[in-house]
Amino acid sequence: MLRVTTSRARNFTCQRLFFRTASTSSRPSFSSIDEPQDHLFVLRRDPENPSSLLRSDVRTLGTLLGRSIKSQSPATFEKVEGLRKLTKKWRECRLGPIDGNITNSSLKEAQEYVGSFQDEELLSVSRSFAHFLRLSNAAEQHNRIRSLSLPTSGYHPLPSKPDSAHGAIKELLEKGVDKRDIERSLNTQKVSLILTAHPTEVNRKTLLTQTHRVQSYLAAADDLRTSGSEYERREVSKGLEAAVQGIWMSDEVSRFKPTAVEEAARGTLVLSSVLWSAVPSFLRRLSASMAHHFGAPLDLTSSPVEFGSWMGGDRDGNPNVTPDVTREVMIKNRVTAA
Repeated sequence: MLRVTTSRARNFTCQRLFFRTASTSSRPSFSSIDEPQDHLFVLRRDPENPSSLLRSDVRTLGTLLGRSIKSQSPATFEKVEGLRKLTKKWRECRLGPIDGNITNSSLKEAQEYVGSFQDEELLSVSRSFAHFLRLSNAAEQHNRIRSLSLPTSGYHPLPSKPDSAHGAIKELLEKGVDKRDIERSLNTQKVSLILTAHPTEVNRKTLLTQTHRVQSYLAAADDLRTSGSEYERREVSKGLEAAVQGIWMSDEVSRFKPTAVEEAARGTLVLSSVLWSAVPSFLRRLSASMAHHFGAPLDLTSSPVEFGSWMGGDRDGNPNVTPDVTREVMIKNRVTAA
């Protein structure tokens, strides 16, 4: 199967890498694997450059990933670097004086380089770039949280953004909507989030866990940039490197087809790993914001966010979901919720 799809995979890899390069050409250059930065404590937040910490985080993660790749397969590292330099050359041609011949030549050179890869090399190089994008995305998500957590003047339990609950309350008040109507709506509204096991979900629990660990270490580093001991910084650096190594050395694909019960259990992991703490935190902030604006917090009997699940109960075309399966999934979900 791998050999049958190799040509298509090569074209996809080229297009994905070139698209990523082209789409970021107008942004500040993020350092890559061969420009080392061994730890997260090189700089502190620069108010004049909001992306400085994000760039630093991505550079460190790229360095650690490159070290992991090189320790396992120096040949793969060389291939990754060769392709990265060729795509960087192509990007620089696009940013410089317009010369179609040079730009096309650079693109063709990179395409021919990818076309020379053997199947095993193609797989390893694709994994390398995929994991770099995974780590970059993790850093970007953390940076968004970091930006929302920046101190602001005034009392703002919720992020002071137009597209947030705080922004909506502020806009409604400015438009003259009665406070009691807003308060009543917030106490009676219901948002039902339904979980389902989608067949295109390919992320294994191991990778999700390791990626969460990476973000946890990025958060810890933020606190230690202005305080903490050298020992604490080294422990964070070692933990981050171990998490990146764990991502590189993990299999991305589950080799066994899960049963309907196992699929349901995997699907509800988001409850215990993320929502268990995120939803109560949001509701406490919403309650504090309501108390600030309306003089009364969120009613104790209010439940603005509810959850449901189709997993283990949806019989639409799945012969493996039987009454016994549904009963087992429901019991396990109740045990988890308790």
